[in-house]
Amino acid sequence: MAFSGLRHEILYMRVLSSLPMKRASSGNFLPLSLLIFAALLASNCSSDSDSPNADTPSVFVGATAISAGGGHSCALHQDSTISCWGRNEEGQLGNKTDDDSSVPVGVVDVTDAIAVSAGGAHSCALHEGGTISCWGWNEDGQLGDDSDDGFSVFGLTIPSWLASLLQLSDGTGDSSSVPVGVVGVTDAIAISAGVWHSCAVRQGGAVSCWGNNWYGQLGDGTGDGSSVPVGVVGVTDAIAVSAGGYHSCALHEGGTISCWGQNILGQLGYGTDDFSLVPVKVADIADAIAISAGEEHSCAVRQGGAVSCWGNNWYGQLGNGATGVALTPEEVVGLTDAIAVSAGIVHSCALRLGGRVSCWGWGKVRLGWLGDGTDEGSLVPVGVVDITDAIAISAGERHSCAVRRGGAVSCWGWNAFGQLGKGASGYSLVPVGVVGIADTAEIIEDDEHSLAL
Repeated sequence: MAFSGLRHEILYMRVLSSLPMKRASSGNFLPLSLLIFAALLASNCSSDSDSPNADTPSVFVGATAISAGGGHSCALHQDSTISCWGRNEEGQLGNKTDDDSSVPVGVVDVTDAIAVSAGGAHSCALHEGGTISCWGWNEDGQLGDDSDDGFSVFGLTIPSWLASLLQLSDGTGDSSSVPVGVVGVTDAIAISAGVWHSCAVRQGGAVSCWGNNWYGQLGDGTGDGSSVPVGVVGVTDAIAVSAGGYHSCALHEGGTISCWGQNILGQLGYGTDDFSLVPVKVADIADAIAISAGEEHSCAVRQGGAVSCWGNNWYGQLGNGATGVALTPEEVVGLTDAIAVSAGIVHSCALRLGGRVSCWGWGKVRLGWLGDGTDEGSLVPVGVVDITDAIAISAGERHSCAVRRGGAVSCWGWNAFGQLGKGASGYSLVPVGVVGIADTAEIIEDDEHSLAL
């Protein structure tokens, strides 16, 4: 099976990050690395310029929430349905196909959703009543349905992703193009899909996570992955959770934050670069009102509207006017009115009081990730053009999206798989409207027989 785009990049990065660990436990490191190198050479990797053909749009009612993932995006609609668009090789659009789509398509059999989260190549929905369903890539058990058994060769079980890379199997790991139920969760109040794992807040404040656990991002005190939810150690008062790359963070009652998992670049925020299998308290924050875990950095909104970020800052994604790793939170320059924040891979965005959006970080590859009309990066926040009425934001891998007042959705940045939802190919330096998602305010204004929602 050929690997391309996000899937190829993810698998390649995972091999690189895993090889040092395997060196200590395996005597045949060199033959394994040669096999992997040969598999990579044999793969047919498509370029970033590849993009889907224009698709015929459906019509959806206005959105209330948005989530930008790896190469796809998902919206929660006013009627409790979900639509997704963009990359779909692993079924992450949830429409019972594996075809990419440059316009929104409906997620099958979801009619009672209250939240949605798009991960690296999978997506999850929180339903009324507290159940969760997920769809898409499942090579690490990130769908939570207890179906990832790995791949057996010569009597040895190896992870599905590695079997796929070595072309020993198709690597699906029981991926699903339709929603499947997360095992054992009936009381969730919040969800977050990370790159290779997922997490949920339960009624009462406990947190459960499932999927990849190489660096302890499930928070259960082990390094063992799980295809069913496991409890995060010691968390009993969480009100929000965010699953990032190889780490996770929880917001606690009272405004403190704890994080767990990989920490080589300080993304746990507790003053060292040591990873942790259990939650550790983020330093110097006791007044947080929102959190977001990115690929290798984390951000929080503070009471009063300031934003603090920590972790990897090679591309300015911490917004502190400099570069370099930060082991503890540092304040984002010039933000005093933020009400939400979203950390992507190498950029971040904040929703500001009144509906403006600001972004910062990498934008130097002519893809417009920051939405300011230029192809330049910025070490400090810059305003996203033409948006003054946003009510929700999300920073994805290389693109970002916002829900506008009235329910319309705008996206900007990379568009190789149609993740901007504009019905055509080509990246955008400025926000473009997602086709097929109605602006309820405009509908009411245009209909002389309608008085109010």
